[in-house]
Amino acid sequence: MIDMARELGMLGDTELAPGGWILPLLHPFNQDTGSVVPAGFEAYCRIFHPVVPADPDLPVRTWTQVARENGRIPHAGMQFHMISRPVGQAAPRVPAQDARLSWGSLPIAERIELVELLRDYTGTPEACWFAVWSGYGDVESGGSLLRHPGRQYVVFPGPIDAVVGSPHVASGRRSPNVWWPDDRRWIVVTEIDFAWTYVGGPGHLVEDLLSHQDLEVMPVKLSDKPFFDSDYLNASFDE
Repeated sequence: MIDMARELGMLGDTELAPGGWILPLLHPFNQDTGSVVPAGFEAYCRIFHPVVPADPDLPVRTWTQVARENGRIPHAGMQFHMISRPVGQAAPRVPAQDARLSWGSLPIAERIELVELLRDYTGTPEACWFAVWSGYGDVESGGSLLRHPGRQYVVFPGPIDAVVGSPHVASGRRSPNVWWPDDRRWIVVTEIDFAWTYVGGPGHLVEDLLSHQDLEVMPVKLSDKPFFDSDYLNASFDE
């Protein structure tokens, strides 16, 4: 897929820089899922970050469980402020980031599970790239810069396991926002304003993720709308 795009001339000289190949494959900013996840992969999916209650004695829940508890419909385009309230209860005009979710970062437990699966889908597990949003106050300088519309990242190299421990890439509490192997067989994207993570890659990889027992995953298309007002299915219950 990516190789085909290169052969067709879709990728220019900017691809020579770390992550430079991504920008030509993105949709226009703030248009749809393809605005944050590049085209060119066989399949895509959405990993929902778990719902972690403030009370440690309460169980961690999935978005699907929360939706069903509130009479809502779990689906690939669901938005948490829509599924976390009962049918008939008014939705906030400007939804706040629910503190039970990890925003802009794939939690460490899910990172570990994902790394173990992704490792088998690249020939370059020791050579990966990790892009961290430059707006974080504790991001170390020294990496290459990656500019996307509306976002700028600092890019660091490392083995795939760096995603769960490198001080440059992740302190344990926060994941990279974009990461991929040098052979570009897959890509992982956690937009800073989202409480979920996207993966693009081979069809078999996405199939494995969809059947993963410890991750809540649903298939998506790049044309899907990921915005707070895009959960039309659950909004229909309140009309």
